[in-house]
Amino acid sequence: NNKNITLDLNGKTIKNIRIDLYGTQSSLTLNDSVGTGKIDNNNVDGSTIYIYNQNTFIMNNGTLCNNNYGSVKNDGGEFIMNGGSIYGNKVSGTRCGAVYNEGEFIMNRGSIYDNEISGSFCGGVYNKGKFTMCKGSSIHDNDANGVYNDNDGIFTMENGSISENTLKSTSGGCHGGGVYNNGKFIWLKKISKLPIFYTFYLNNSLTSW
Repeated sequence: NNKNITLDLNGKTIKNIRIDLYGTQSSLTLNDSVGTGKIDNNNVDGSTIYIYNQNTFIMNNGTLCNNNYGSVKNDGGEFIMNGGSIYGNKVSGTRCGAVYNEGEFIMNRGSIYDNEISGSFCGGVYNKGKFTMCKGSSIHDNDANGVYNDNDGIFTMENGSISENTLKSTSGGCHGGGVYNNGKFIWLKKISKLPIFYTFYLNNSLTSW
């Protein structure tokens, strides 16, 4: 409990690790002072970063890639993405994503792209908590919804872009393309013109400015 750890990738590649943030009120900060560092998880059972209740993961830069369970699973904690990228994940199942959020996810900057997500109720980001996108953040070129906002999810798009996400099938609960919303979707740049629908989806791309 109450431990704050900083990991600097320093341009290196770390393979096949899983980091679980247990306890309460602890944090992990991921940096990459060189710019080419990544955590590459081809052979890990579970998400690369697992955030349990009341813990925080701060991603300032670096890359999380190539996981078959998604890169980040947030189960009641906080994920703050200030930069870096999440890509190359191949995830299948029900209610899944490269980022699975059931806590709070603030995407200030960075990109989530080139992830293959298949199954029911899925997206580059699967949200059943609070998800906020800000200027400088991008979700693009995923074989899935860019964002799947499920029941009880609150997705606030302050800025950023969601583009070029493609669904191969609309079977098994996978509808949409850009955003599939089954919760509460707040688009601040267009809130006076765009009502909040119970079920709202865009089949191609969504860009906020």
